[in-house]
Amino acid sequence: MASYRAGLKKKFLFSSISLLIVFAVFGSLLLYFFVYSGLMGLKAGLIWQTVFYIAVGVTGISVIARIMVQPVVDLTEKVKAVQNGNLDVQMEVNGLKEPADEMDMLFLGFNEMVRRLRQNIQDLQRAKENAEEMSQRLKKANKKLEAIFAGIPDGIMIIDRSYRIVDANPVMEKLIGKRLDEISGEHCFEMCQGQKKRCSFCRADSVFQLGGHSFTQCTKRTNYGNEDRIFEIYDFPLLNEAGEVEQVIEYVKDVTEAVKMQKHLEQAKSLAEIGKMGSIVAHEVRNPLNAIAGAVRFLKGEIEDQELQSYLGIIEEQVERVNSVTDEMLDYARPLFLEFSYCQIQPFIENALKTLQERLQSKNIRVEMDVDTNLPLLPLDGAQIERALINLIDNAIDAMQPGGRLRISCYYDQSMPANSLREVVLIIEDDGEGLGDRDPDDLFKPFVTTKLRGTGLGLPVVRKIMNSHQGSVHLEPGEQGGTRAVLRFPTTLKVYEAEEYHFSYR
Repeated sequence: MASYRAGLKKKFLFSSISLLIVFAVFGSLLLYFFVYSGLMGLKAGLIWQTVFYIAVGVTGISVIARIMVQPVVDLTEKVKAVQNGNLDVQMEVNGLKEPADEMDMLFLGFNEMVRRLRQNIQDLQRAKENAEEMSQRLKKANKKLEAIFAGIPDGIMIIDRSYRIVDANPVMEKLIGKRLDEISGEHCFEMCQGQKKRCSFCRADSVFQLGGHSFTQCTKRTNYGNEDRIFEIYDFPLLNEAGEVEQVIEYVKDVTEAVKMQKHLEQAKSLAEIGKMGSIVAHEVRNPLNAIAGAVRFLKGEIEDQELQSYLGIIEEQVERVNSVTDEMLDYARPLFLEFSYCQIQPFIENALKTLQERLQSKNIRVEMDVDTNLPLLPLDGAQIERALINLIDNAIDAMQPGGRLRISCYYDQSMPANSLREVVLIIEDDGEGLGDRDPDDLFKPFVTTKLRGTGLGLPVVRKIMNSHQGSVHLEPGEQGGTRAVLRFPTTLKVYEAEEYHFSYR
């Protein structure tokens, strides 16, 4: 047992020496026996002894080599099997609790290595499956985030600490007017405002320095439409692993319509106050005016003096003027009840010109028409639209000198984005003295007028009619002096809850 547990080197030496001694003694005894018994001579005995030793040595070396080398050969074959992917191999070891020699230790180590390799591969396989599952989840989550990022109706832009654009959604691309691959890596202030320095209203710097959220507001003319848009900008920080602000998300919301709605609410409130005042005026003023008008008519029949008759005419004229102002004020304050029809706008332009034909001829004003013949049908209340056009053309006539030129053009605006509501644009342009330093929006306020005998309710009534059609009207300087009135009509009305529209087709 002691020799069995000896080391492999000791076993090899002990076995080799033992066999050598045994066969040497045995060979010598055989030689002595054959020589002294007379069976062979000394010379022949030495030859046979040499042959015996060689045969025994070769046989012994072969046996010992087989015993010592075969395990290594088996181990090599097992290693090749492992290299080929077979992890079910195992080296057989004696049944002792402890290894008998280095070869046993090598076999045990090989078995343990294969076992751990098999376990590691199983662990890696499970980790791979978990990673693939997590990757699928991340892909799904990423797709959802991309869908949300792209589907939000407001602009989103991510900028780094150098104020360079990292990412932007499609809405932001439309606001800037360039694709993401064109604006990525560029300074946000150059892309948004076209300037070489940061925007004065920007609050991203405070978010980079202090964290938290920030809010600001700006006005910008976009690449579509001809009016300035009002935007609210919300800045949110994106933190890195160290908790530092690495990037900033800018959420850009177009609040132009909300601001307009607020103005409309204020106008509605003003209308309500004017309505109250109008009803008081109608009650308190009209009755005395009617009495004055009746008295004047009576006196005209009783008085023959021409001078007094002229004074009575002045009184009658001024009473009629006060009545007219009262009527306009009540008309402006009274809510509109519209009957919409899908129809062409050109007939109402022509009717308005016919109504004012006498005034146009009296000032020798030349009318130039440029109306697209392929305009779409519009939802219009014809009577109200004709009334608005008469007001605008009448103002243009008042602003022009005799021999002036009135230009009327109407076209289908194709410049709007495909997913936005298309509009028909009507432009009425005169060659008068123009707006000067006056704010065009002030002229749409009630009782603001540039005429000596005007009431200041004509343009407010026009805006009221256009707002009822969900359109817009604004004044701007003409290309060659004068004033342009630009009216925009939507091709489709937005129907809101609690609002009722009646349509017919002509």
